[in-house]
Amino acid sequence: MIRLLSKLAILGLILAQGLIIAADDFAPPYPENKPFKDSWRKAKQQCQSGLLNEAMASFSGLLLEARIENNEKGEAECLMALGTLFWDSGDLVKSADYYAKALKIAGEKEWGSLRIFCETALAVYDLYRSGKSYRENAQFALSEASFLKAIELSRRIKSANHEAKCLRQLSINDYYESRLEKFFLLNKRAYEISGQNNLFREKANSAFNMAFYHLKSGRFYDAYLAFQEAGEIYHRLGLPDDETECFHNVALIYYEMGSYECALRRLSRCLAETRNAELRTAILNSMGNARKKLALIDNDRSGLAEAVSYYRQALDLAIEGKNRFFQTVILNNLGYHYFKMNQVPLALRYFELSQEASRDIPDRELKGTVRANLGNAYFSLGEYGLAEKSYLSARRCLDDERYAGILWEVFFGLGQCHQHGGKPDEALSCYLRSVRMIEATADKIGGEYERANFLHDKFDVSEAAIGLLVGECDFDSLGQSTLAKIVAVIESARAGKKAEAPAGPGFSAPQGNRTGKRYGWLLGKLSEMIHVAEYGPESLLDPEDEFFHSLKSSGEERLKTSDSSLADDEWSPSIPDEKTAIVMYFISDSISLAIIMRGDKVEGYRLPAKGRLEKDIAGYLKLMSSAPQSEFQEKRAAQRLLGEIFVPDHEKKLKDIRNIVVIPDGILCYLPFESLALNTPSGEGPIYMVQKYNISYAPSLSALLSSPGQTVKSSKAKSVLVMGKSDYHEYSSSTDDEYLASMRQAYSQLGAAFSSLTGVAREVKNIGGVVGRGKSDILLDQSAAEEYLKNNSLFQYRILHFACHGLIDENLPMRSALVLTRKRTSGEDGFLHVNEIKSLKLNAELVVLSSCQTGKGRLGRGTGAMSLAKAFIYAGARSVLSTL
Repeated sequence: MIRLLSKLAILGLILAQGLIIAADDFAPPYPENKPFKDSWRKAKQQCQSGLLNEAMASFSGLLLEARIENNEKGEAECLMALGTLFWDSGDLVKSADYYAKALKIAGEKEWGSLRIFCETALAVYDLYRSGKSYRENAQFALSEASFLKAIELSRRIKSANHEAKCLRQLSINDYYESRLEKFFLLNKRAYEISGQNNLFREKANSAFNMAFYHLKSGRFYDAYLAFQEAGEIYHRLGLPDDETECFHNVALIYYEMGSYECALRRLSRCLAETRNAELRTAILNSMGNARKKLALIDNDRSGLAEAVSYYRQALDLAIEGKNRFFQTVILNNLGYHYFKMNQVPLALRYFELSQEASRDIPDRELKGTVRANLGNAYFSLGEYGLAEKSYLSARRCLDDERYAGILWEVFFGLGQCHQHGGKPDEALSCYLRSVRMIEATADKIGGEYERANFLHDKFDVSEAAIGLLVGECDFDSLGQSTLAKIVAVIESARAGKKAEAPAGPGFSAPQGNRTGKRYGWLLGKLSEMIHVAEYGPESLLDPEDEFFHSLKSSGEERLKTSDSSLADDEWSPSIPDEKTAIVMYFISDSISLAIIMRGDKVEGYRLPAKGRLEKDIAGYLKLMSSAPQSEFQEKRAAQRLLGEIFVPDHEKKLKDIRNIVVIPDGILCYLPFESLALNTPSGEGPIYMVQKYNISYAPSLSALLSSPGQTVKSSKAKSVLVMGKSDYHEYSSSTDDEYLASMRQAYSQLGAAFSSLTGVAREVKNIGGVVGRGKSDILLDQSAAEEYLKNNSLFQYRILHFACHGLIDENLPMRSALVLTRKRTSGEDGFLHVNEIKSLKLNAELVVLSSCQTGKGRLGRGTGAMSLAKAFIYAGARSVLSTL
């Protein structure tokens, strides 16, 4: 079996096998011959029942009978039916051979419809082969054109068999191009066509790919159901290896959810159920990954040795099967394993072997990855010249922005080599290119949580770039263009421009107003300034620089839509109104900054070292959460901390400011700025910030300035939706639901318990009493089901209140969830995960999360806390009340 992207833990997309069980609805060629007519009907029934081998045998017998009887019409019809069956089975060469033989007879006898069908089927076959060949050589535009033409021809002859297979192949191009939504929709269409035409095997293949999409999107239960469906079809069709591959991927769902023990058990069963060498190689590789994760959690050296043994078994199979692709993947995995174990010389040897194995494979992405890893190993050993050579080799393999997900690391490595070589200008250029590659990759990631997950380990790039931009200078000496570049680099580290809008008054920037246009112009200016810093001013006019031409075009497009009267102005950021100031923080190991934007002014200040900030803020938070102290003592602590992190001489500089938007970073994400204390000009003593300013928070500057504005009013709006769950009996340890049992095990490792919440019923009823009848929907226990949120419009509610268990996973933020009622017949698992939360369409002014730690989450460097509260903001809530 040929699978796509085995290097990604062999999650696999079905590539080469056409798996459609049907023949076209031809009339029996001998209507007067009852035995032949009965055999023909039997063969068609076998097709529609998915009995591929039996149908082939029946049509082969009919073909032999037609030849003995010297009936060329019957012979041609049987040849055409066999051509379709072999197309369905994936033996495309035999399929074309049968169609060609049928065409020869039809052409000689001038049977028009039969001739047209066979000619068109052969044309589809040629286009199909061309499409795959173009894709293997990364010529995606030509590949897409071939498959689109093949689909058009398939529809012309009304062949669902051909159309479904070509749709699925076309979807693979979209996967390579990171167009995952289109990948899903094409497979969904192929799935529907297959279901309508009883094309069971193709239906299973499409379900497999749809499951893969759900897995990549973090929709674990949807992925589980789709893999189960595909596996059941494969089982009915007698395809054990395909069935095992489905359950291999189910094991990987548990791996992605952090249930590594369950994943290992399932992988072991999969290994025992197949003798297919390639599939066993993939499973052993996955077992190595899962065992390594468990060993790292438990600090188990014997477990690490066991993980290596799985990798070595997989490698032995790959060598025996002369599979250079798998050899490259597994050698690279072993190198990465030893690199993370700080055994860099051994890691280097494996990376070198992986590079050697990759010479004979066409996969440029994998080749570039191996060379980038080799550069990282050389750099760790202080071999900067060899590291630079490896990074440049990776750069040659990855020659366009499609590979930005790897190129960011290549440019970052090159920048580090230049910096060690005493070339700061070249280093800065590479760092800024790395920033661009990170942005390009993040822009292709659909969800904000997924984007933040991608960005959380890329912060070193921003830190290196800002370190060189600031250097040892006093901020007063930095020009506006340097400040613009610093702001743009910080923005890149904050999950892109599509982020939540802050809560509070005065922060909307409606489409089409001058603020929105100014900001569009500002982004264009930032883009241009950084491009000049990277490539020099002349490069903006260089028509030959095709690779980086697109990097400049985004800024140009924004300039086209901006206010032309601003084009000749000096750069100045546009703040939503003159009474608003934005304070953006950047906290890193080497440099910590505060950038203040108010009106047309931008100023920067250095902050104390990261270690000192964390110590002082942690102490302050502890003081706030302890038993009340004297007001004097609390205000002194609040005043002292404000002096460390806020605007110097703020009494004068922010004299006319009423609204402050804080864009926090690091531990500042947990600091309530409202509680900090200000000096008063009159000398009457300190007051709390909340007494003078409206404080709100945003994750990024672009999020603030692209805010949708005030909540849309609805004539059908109700005040409140309250969902409360007090009884968790369906989540008990005695459940016979395998999926739920695995989820319980995974969450129990986080200390989660599904105990009853006795106060929830009273809480829910009290809220209903306050709001009043007719103005709220109250859903308690059995009514508080996940599917209610999925199947009903939530746009009418101004306030949503959830009282239930909350589960927070700081290691795997996508697994964090609210736990609602589980109804097994609904197709929902009861866990409202973050990716499902952010997909809700909300119009709420406030969401209240009466659950534990809903404001906490993994604290990403530059991306803030990956919390449930943030997920509701992504869904459209104006503000969220959460717990720490």
